[in-house]
This record gives sequence, C-alpha cells and structure tokens, in this order.
Amino acid sequence: MDNLEEQANEIEALQCIFENEFTWLNEPSKFEVLLEPSQEINEGEECHVCIKLHVTIHEEYPSTSAPMIEIVPTKGLGARQV
Repeated sequence: MDNLEEQANEIEALQCIFENEFTWLNEPSKFEVLLEPSQEINEGEECHVCIKLHVTIHEEYPSTSAPMIEIVPTKGLGARQV
C-alpha cells in the first residue's frame, strides 16, 4: 500500500470516529479534530475545557515522516497549560 492509500484509510477511520468533531481545513492535507471531555464520563457536569488538534499530513507520511500536530487551546486552557 502506498502513502496516499494509507493516508486515505487513516483519515476515513478518523472521520468515522470523530464524525462531528472532524473538519477539513482550507489546505488539502490539513484537518482539525475538536476534543472535549465525554459527557458520559462527567455525568451532568459542564465541559470547561476543550482543545483542537490541527493536523498536517505530508506526502511522505507514513513511510518516512510523521504528521505535524498543533494543539490549539479552545476553551478553558491557556497556551502555557497546553
């Protein structure tokens, strides 16, 4: 399997897992995933933190390079806490 096929398979899996939290960004190989605590775990508690993972996949991924991942604080966390 070549890099593009593996990337497509991984992205398809992420879209299924994070269907409402997955968003393509303007660039063809860049997307974000919104992460927040599960409401099922924190029964009745409000969510006070949230982050976004901005992910950039390079042509060489996964054979020779890793994706670039940026953590973006969205709610309740400052840059120093991330």
